[in-house]
Amino acid sequence: MYRKILVAYNGTPESASALHECIRLNPDASAEIHLLGVINDPTPPIVGDFGTPASFNPDEQIAADKKKMDRELSLGLKILQEAGLAPIVHLEVGEPVAVIEETVRKLGIELLIVGHGRHHSWAARWWRGSTDATLIERISCTLLIAPEPHRR
Repeated sequence: MYRKILVAYNGTPESASALHECIRLNPDASAEIHLLGVINDPTPPIVGDFGTPASFNPDEQIAADKKKMDRELSLGLKILQEAGLAPIVHLEVGEPVAVIEETVRKLGIELLIVGHGRHHSWAARWWRGSTDATLIERISCTLLIAPEPHRR
C-alpha cells in the first residue's frame, strides 16, 4: 500500500479522473494524501529589444490565477473528503512538471496520480511532447495516469 500519494489537480475533467483514481485505490486511513494545484508563472519571456509589455502585471495575473485555482482545489478537496479522505492541499506557482517533480522529492511521495486527456491529435502530442512522458523521466516514484472520462 502506498503511504504518500500526490494527486495533481487543476479542475479539468482529466484531473478529476485523477481524483477518482485516488478514491478507487481506497488508501488506508494512515496514508498521507496530497492534492496539488499548480499555476503557471505568467511572466512572459523578454524577447529581443522589445522587452515585456508595460501593461502586463504578473502579480495581478498570479493573484487572479490563485483565486481561480483556490476554487478548483476546494472542489477537489470536497470530492476527496466526501470519499472519506483527508488530503493536504498545496498551491504552487511555476512550471507544472518542475513543481510536481520538486513536490514529489520534497514530500517523499510514493505514488503520483495525474490525469491525461486524449483530445490532442497524435501529431500534436509528438511535436509538443508529453507532460506525462516528461514526468516519467523526472520523478522517482510510481506514476498512475488516469485517462479522461469517456465522452457520451
